[in-house]
Amino acid sequence: MADPNSTVSLSHPSLDASLTGVKIVRDGIEVNQYRGLQYARIARRFAKPEIVGVGDAAERNRTKDGRVEVDATAFGPQCPQVHVDIRSLLCIPKHYPEERFEQDEFRCLNLTVTTPALAVESARKLPVMFWIHGGSQVTSFPGPASRCSDTTRIVVDSVKLGKPMIVVTVNYRLSIFAFGDGKGERNLAVQDLQGGMNWIYSHVGGFGGDKDNITLGGESAGGIYSHALSFLGTPAKKLILQSGTLPLAPPAPYRKGEAVRKSLERFLQKECGQDLQSASAEAIVKGLEKLQVKNISIEQTPELEGWQTKMEDVEELMIGDCDFESILWMEGIRGASPKEVVGAFDKFSGEELDLLKSLYCIEETLPKACKRGALDFINDFFFAEPVVSIANRWRSEGKPVYQYALDEPNPWQPSAGAHHGVDLLFLFGNYDFSKQPHIEKTAQEMRKRWILFANGEKPWNGLLCVFGPRGICDDLTSDSATNRRRWSHIQLISKLRPKLGGTVAQLVTGRINVAS
Repeated sequence: MADPNSTVSLSHPSLDASLTGVKIVRDGIEVNQYRGLQYARIARRFAKPEIVGVGDAAERNRTKDGRVEVDATAFGPQCPQVHVDIRSLLCIPKHYPEERFEQDEFRCLNLTVTTPALAVESARKLPVMFWIHGGSQVTSFPGPASRCSDTTRIVVDSVKLGKPMIVVTVNYRLSIFAFGDGKGERNLAVQDLQGGMNWIYSHVGGFGGDKDNITLGGESAGGIYSHALSFLGTPAKKLILQSGTLPLAPPAPYRKGEAVRKSLERFLQKECGQDLQSASAEAIVKGLEKLQVKNISIEQTPELEGWQTKMEDVEELMIGDCDFESILWMEGIRGASPKEVVGAFDKFSGEELDLLKSLYCIEETLPKACKRGALDFINDFFFAEPVVSIANRWRSEGKPVYQYALDEPNPWQPSAGAHHGVDLLFLFGNYDFSKQPHIEKTAQEMRKRWILFANGEKPWNGLLCVFGPRGICDDLTSDSATNRRRWSHIQLISKLRPKLGGTVAQLVTGRINVAS
């Protein structure tokens, strides 16, 4: 990891500031990391973001000659949130310490820029990847300050490949802080991320980046937000949807978020005699934990109407999933009775009900198979089917789309499979896999293909690129690609999707667990 005593200075022209960042040397390659850069201010709770230059703290330190000295050696705070130990879902060994980070409701709009050391002196402007973390829209899973999300390795690998690039990670508002009190601004997280993107577009040139060659991407909720931004106008030319698309958490009507707001208001009134505007951030987080608010959807607005039939406003798309995404609901489904599972499927009364139940082995007399089938159905409905449908829509339009399947099991607990979030371990490469060469091979190949995509090159040629198991990385044709996912199941879900809402709601409501 970085040596906190090794610093580097950058004179940034458009910010009219001198930035002091951290110099990191890995494998003999230098990269510079500028941390905690404020991109917007929050004037008051639930206010829209106000885009800034160097930020409030730096402005207070402006010298008489007009120059600003910006300390960018420390990561910025996260939005207040219920703590989640990422080691649980990702099976990270305990010798990697639990991480806790500073939280601040009004200073959480910050980002980190990681660049090759000679980016500013490069003869050409470098491609930029703007990365949005996941966390069910209620937690930073994991945020820019986490070891798991450190982008040093992928930037180092880009230099090794002779295809250097810049990577940006971003903090934004979460949970009720992002979705407001229903009386003013809506979808504040979306507004925050639009602001961060616009800040990068305006200022990435000063870091050596090409504002006209930005790749927008994210994992899980980060993919959902990236997908939403692609319909709202973005300076990005390329898009990465990694284990997350809008069908995973579609824009929801106001009344859905209102139920959470009202419950939280009642809690605050009882707990401290205050409301969402006047209560402390700590009291609100306590309420979110007490009420077990595990996810909140983007609110449906006129700008997002009809997103299902629109094309994403980018030139190229990379999209894919992990084999066992539905691990997020595993504990919840295990706690359900076979009768409850079968009852959820019986919500659907179409002609294909028997076929659907047969494909997923939804049978009350086979309890283990029934619950596993429910998890497979959840996996395919929320992840596998949207990936296939979106990729096919792009192919039908003749637009460049690159589909992948991540099938490399968890490196520390292979029995957990290639579960949701495990791809982050490989993409950012910040854990020691030196004694597992097949894991290191998968991780290296994954980073290589993401780097190629950001640089405007084809990451692969086949219909589907597979990563794992056992270090396999291969481009598959249409015939062999069908062996990697439940294609017949996916095709049936595509046909029946509009009718399956009741089944899905009964299966998943209250059963997700990001920390499972």
